[in-house]
Amino acid sequence: MKVERKIRRVYELLCFVLVIFYAFTLLMIVVFEFEPDNLILLIYADLLVSLLLFIEFYLRIKDLDDKWSYIKQNWTDILVITPLNFIILMLAGEITPLVFISIKVVAIVKIFALYKFSREINEEVLEFADKTKLIYGITIYLAIILFGSLAVFHIEQGLNPDIHNLGDGFWFIMQTITTAGYGDVVPHTSTGRVIGLMAMFAAIGFSSILTATAATTAILEKFRRERESVKEENQETMGHLIRKLDDMDNQMREIKSEIDDLKEILKK
Repeated sequence: MKVERKIRRVYELLCFVLVIFYAFTLLMIVVFEFEPDNLILLIYADLLVSLLLFIEFYLRIKDLDDKWSYIKQNWTDILVITPLNFIILMLAGEITPLVFISIKVVAIVKIFALYKFSREINEEVLEFADKTKLIYGITIYLAIILFGSLAVFHIEQGLNPDIHNLGDGFWFIMQTITTAGYGDVVPHTSTGRVIGLMAMFAAIGFSSILTATAATTAILEKFRRERESVKEENQETMGHLIRKLDDMDNQMREIKSEIDDLKEILKK
């Protein structure tokens, strides 16, 4: 049961990180313009994330007695776990202007739904994220993606036939920091290549620091709990010894009193 609880907390932590990156990606879909092929790949990624969050939603409700009441109160979670963009694409068959607008509208709705979904994450996970400064690491990641996308687009625009809009810059940075390297969008200028290298090394560096910080915090937290457990045991033991000494002191006083009474009797 304890192992299952730990696995559950780890999965919730991953979902917490996933929700933040998912919301950021949806925001980029709303703000940037993407080539149809790149947008389709993001829609398939949306499908995968929706399935992973569906597992989280199932774990939340599986032990509840009144599941329907929970669903009614948190109906926006259905929007999060339903791959609406994928459904729209399947119904339309291709990316048309109407489909593109529909995907942007769905992305806006999902961003607000994700905010409510994230508030249901266990408090222990949120405390762990706060202790490990996880949110700062995620913020740095997002800043690298955002500013890297803007920089690549600004530098490569007009010089690179692969980059036509901000969405292409975003796509290049995403495949660079994740080391996917599809090769469909590559920088043609020296400055663009430098930005790609900076983004790659920054992502790898922060990823290592973040992992080390999380592991160190988890170990320190374990030591702290063990120390508190030992401290409580010692306090309990000391309390028991003090009570024993008090009992012995009382008994000694009684014996002394009885001896004094016996002396008085003998004197008479």
